[in-house]
Amino acid sequence: MSFLGATLAATSVALFVLGVLPRSRVAARLSALGRPGTNLFGRLRGFRVMAPATLRASGLSIAIEQVVAAKIALALVGALLAAVVALLVPIGPLVIAAAAYGGFILPSIVVERRAAVRRGEAEQATASFVEWTHALVLSGRPVDSAVMTLARRGTGAPLVDDVLARVADLYTLGAPLQVSLIRESRHATLGSLAHVAERLERAREMGLGSVSVLEDSREELRSAARDRLLRSASEVEGKMTLILTLCYLPALALLVVIPLFLTLLAGLFG
Repeated sequence: MSFLGATLAATSVALFVLGVLPRSRVAARLSALGRPGTNLFGRLRGFRVMAPATLRASGLSIAIEQVVAAKIALALVGALLAAVVALLVPIGPLVIAAAAYGGFILPSIVVERRAAVRRGEAEQATASFVEWTHALVLSGRPVDSAVMTLARRGTGAPLVDDVLARVADLYTLGAPLQVSLIRESRHATLGSLAHVAERLERAREMGLGSVSVLEDSREELRSAARDRLLRSASEVEGKMTLILTLCYLPALALLVVIPLFLTLLAGLFG
């Protein structure tokens, strides 16, 4: 039993180190040139534990196979800790399985939470980007020049800044600005920015002005921001109502319900 525990502990530690160790750019390039599935951890790429766009949005410099290795390692750690506790307290095999499952899903939760936070920042930065672009276009700047100026300035959101930096590089090499912005926004799963770029490209093809498109996009993003604030406020209101109910329900039972029940009993049997 002790030998099995030591083996599982050593395996989990090794997998955890391999899972969280970031890859260098040279190693990533060499692994991309090699044939897929040539080693053990290369085969882990076949496990679809999460969408690649979610991992990219999280900003973590790790690959899918490293996430899989970390999930396996934490599952082994959780099972091992639960097994050690089971030697002292009779908790049963279901608790061990639950601990292993909790360790397995923990990396996915961390990555998805981080990606959700960064995407929320990107939505706010997209609204600011449209506001600034609209202001620059109203001042007489062309759309391409306004976007390039904002790309060099930055928005403060890493996802949007990375997209704008790649678009600026492609535009410098001669690629169309709106087409590059659409493609890079879709690759980064930034739906709002891709929608704005599609509307600008459609207006350019039809020979329409970009000011009205930017005004409509600005109003849509403002309305979406108001809706998000209202949803957040309603969620906070619901949580506060639940907390107040749980806090005052025992006091209500002690001060009203129990005395009333005792009074009724006294009236029936008294």
